[in-house]
Amino acid sequence: MPGDSNESWTRRPPGAVGTMSAVFIWLCLLVFCPDNALSASSQASLVKLDIRYGLPAAGEVFLVWGVNGWNPVPEALRPPGTTLRKEVMSTPMVQDDGRFVATIEVETGATVDYGFLVTKTAGGAFIEVWDGDETYRLTAIKPEMLDVKSVKLYQNTPILMDRAGAMFAAVLAMVFGGLLATAARLLWSKSQPVPSDESSDKGEFRFVAVVSLSALLLGLIVILQHELWRDEMQAWRIATSSRTLSELFQNSRYEGHPPIWYLCLYVLSRFSDDPLVMQLFHLAVGTGAIFVLCRYAPFTRWQKVCLSFGYFFFFEYLIISRNYALGVLALFVFCAVQTRAPGRTLVSAVLLAAMINTSAFGAIIALALGGWLVIESLVSRRTFSLSSGLAAVAVLAIGLAIAGMQTTPPPDNSPRMLAWNTALLGAPLEKTVSGIWRSYVPLPLHLPHFWNTNVLDEMHSVRIGRTVLEARDVQPLLSLGLLMVSALLFMRTPSVMLLYTVATGGLLLFFHLKVNHGIRHTGHTFVLFVGCLWLSLSRFVQTSAVMERGSAMFVSLLFSAGAVAGGLAAATDLVYPFSASKEAAEFIERHGLADTAMIGSGYAMAAGVAGYLNHPVYYAENRQTGTFVQWREKRTRVTPAEVMRMAEEQSRQKHSDILMILSYDLGAAGTDARKLASFERSVLPEERYWLYLLPYEKPTRTSSGRPCLLTNACRS
Repeated sequence: MPGDSNESWTRRPPGAVGTMSAVFIWLCLLVFCPDNALSASSQASLVKLDIRYGLPAAGEVFLVWGVNGWNPVPEALRPPGTTLRKEVMSTPMVQDDGRFVATIEVETGATVDYGFLVTKTAGGAFIEVWDGDETYRLTAIKPEMLDVKSVKLYQNTPILMDRAGAMFAAVLAMVFGGLLATAARLLWSKSQPVPSDESSDKGEFRFVAVVSLSALLLGLIVILQHELWRDEMQAWRIATSSRTLSELFQNSRYEGHPPIWYLCLYVLSRFSDDPLVMQLFHLAVGTGAIFVLCRYAPFTRWQKVCLSFGYFFFFEYLIISRNYALGVLALFVFCAVQTRAPGRTLVSAVLLAAMINTSAFGAIIALALGGWLVIESLVSRRTFSLSSGLAAVAVLAIGLAIAGMQTTPPPDNSPRMLAWNTALLGAPLEKTVSGIWRSYVPLPLHLPHFWNTNVLDEMHSVRIGRTVLEARDVQPLLSLGLLMVSALLFMRTPSVMLLYTVATGGLLLFFHLKVNHGIRHTGHTFVLFVGCLWLSLSRFVQTSAVMERGSAMFVSLLFSAGAVAGGLAAATDLVYPFSASKEAAEFIERHGLADTAMIGSGYAMAAGVAGYLNHPVYYAENRQTGTFVQWREKRTRVTPAEVMRMAEEQSRQKHSDILMILSYDLGAAGTDARKLASFERSVLPEERYWLYLLPYEKPTRTSSGRPCLLTNACRS
């Protein structure tokens, strides 16, 4: 029967003719249609997987995956854009209809392990959150579409959130809600005490003069040994490079700071382009703040000395030349006015408007102080003038408008400057709140690399029952304790307690949403604490009776810790380079290389050297040339080999040698360049420098008569 014969034929082993025919057909396919032949032989063993990841609060997600124990697949099977991170494949996912999608192909039967690395929030803020566990695994049997929902992160919310972040946020809400309710209740039930004219320690001009002059002289000694780091030099070179005020405002808009500091530097730069002029001006501002503090603050002499030579008011906001010192001076003068002449509302408003234009942190404190002035006028027995009140509001509005116009980022600003962090995660929240502890107790961990470190950064874990507390857990808990104790110090002046709670909450919120790069930022929580303590104590006739022994000891310990930290920082800066930029610049000048074309790498680290030389540098990561960096577009990472190619291209274009200023050693990639020197002693580890010189070689001609432009080819 046909059916029987057909069945027996299909089961019969193929003969030689059949085998040769099959081989011939396959070879023809391989020769004439190689792609089809290969795909025909492989498609039957591959499985396509469409992975869809839903997380509305994310802005950029990578699929991190591997097969049979996180092993990579052959390059031919990897989706476009896939890279290896620590020997594990990372594939960028594409947003499609509110989800992140990636398509991969693996062999049938392979075990696929995967997870998701969230690198941006929907607001554009850069983060690094890993979402993955043992449940993210499958065996590839057939093509399928996986619709994955996170088991660790909340889904239907505009805020990226995990359970630890939600719990921590709830605790914060309870703490701040309790403090606000307590302050409001006290404010409603208590009358405000009248400010005292005796709180400024009259007749102690000798003490004030000795402390202020000592701070001035010691500060001058340290400043003459202090090497400017890139942010200090950046502001100065923006001022010196701007020929007009409009150009100054345009250049400084990329910095995200209000204009008053740049205006001061612009005026100074008309007389000299030496950055020492900026440092001396900053020293005068910091010394002025110390003078006002010692003359008018209602603290004990010991507390005044500790504050004057403490970490923030002597080192961070006196030695390091930044815009924050102007905000400190404005705050102290405001407190002095409120201590001696609280009725001068218009003068206070002018000071607050100036403070708004020093920094975003100063603006937050100033706005809170403006609200405090209103509350003081309503609840105190002081007479209130409608005309002066309206004038004060107008002054504050003008100051806020000027700051807003200058700090509004241009459309081509760097994504990092434009982004807002909407991630409500455990670790980032802990870092934000830890800023209180790190600012109130700024004792460093490592010397000489003390900057932005804290004595508790590397503490051993503590086990309490089944709970294990690590350093990152202890610091936020201590911060909450300091917050509550500090707020309770102001219970006798409920309006100040309300001011402290609102302003501290505003600062922490801004740290979390926008910027929290170091102690120079979080230090404003301590500055606020000092200002609130000043205002609170000045509300009592007898300063000595305000604080009980425990409270006085608490405040004195905090101020003493700051004095120890300030002494360590200043002493380290005296004997150890804060940045290696000045030393590198001096080497370049001594060896007659100051007029050489330069290229820098390591993001904007070379800007410090360029500033000291007052010579433009081509920044490899930013693709810009100048003595300062405009934070435009996105910075890209470049490898040492890419830097070498850029230097060779610049050398050919400019027909000159190229001096490379790098924050790392070129290693094997720098075989064609001559290493000149390295400067590896610096408080800031990232501001160490390696100098290389790439000699320019004129094009020669090969045996064929064609010009040879590549150095290696010519040498061979």
